[in-house]
Amino acid sequence: MKVTVITYADDNAMKYFKYTYPLFKHWCNNKNYKLKVFCNNPAKCYTTWMKIYYLIEVMKQNDSDVLCFFDADIIINNLNLDLTQFINEKYDVYISKNGWNGGDLMNSGSILLKCNNRSLQFLEEVWSYHEGEYSFKLFWEQTVINKLYEEKYSNIIFPLEMRDLNSYGDDNYIHNPNNNVYHIMAKPIEVKIKLAKEHLLNLKNKNIYISGMENLI
Repeated sequence: MKVTVITYADDNAMKYFKYTYPLFKHWCNNKNYKLKVFCNNPAKCYTTWMKIYYLIEVMKQNDSDVLCFFDADIIINNLNLDLTQFINEKYDVYISKNGWNGGDLMNSGSILLKCNNRSLQFLEEVWSYHEGEYSFKLFWEQTVINKLYEEKYSNIIFPLEMRDLNSYGDDNYIHNPNNNVYHIMAKPIEVKIKLAKEHLLNLKNKNIYISGMENLI
């Protein structure tokens, strides 16, 4: 399967993304995944909506079998993570449960999709809400995704376990080895930077070399 991983980082997110990017790049190179990083907001909407915008744009390019979006504040922990292990014949969209974080069923910090018409239809329907009630209303596209899952898309969306492609949002769990990724959600930028730098330093202390991390820690 041809897999493309995408993320979005505006000027604000770049302050911590520069610490998570080396892990994205290392992992994608290791798994032969294509990595695309987007920084512009052509729709001029709240930044979290950009994941839906760019998932649609990249899917329409029709050069991948599978797409995965990760928030820029996600740290890849399992550098051998195989995204295709979650794909099955029945479902088209895979989003991790919010789990202990509470709130809606699923957390859209990571979205894994088959590149097909059903996934595209779902994304375009989510996007249709970006200028309405949910433009700036918590939790933006995540609330819309959960709403549409309940109303009409449960037949194509499979809620993954929280630790498959997301994680608990509390700092105390950041070093849980069972997390494939760490999502440093709902934290101040300085905390995101601190935790991302600590993770890189932890890898260095374990003699795990990640290209690009030399001048970051």
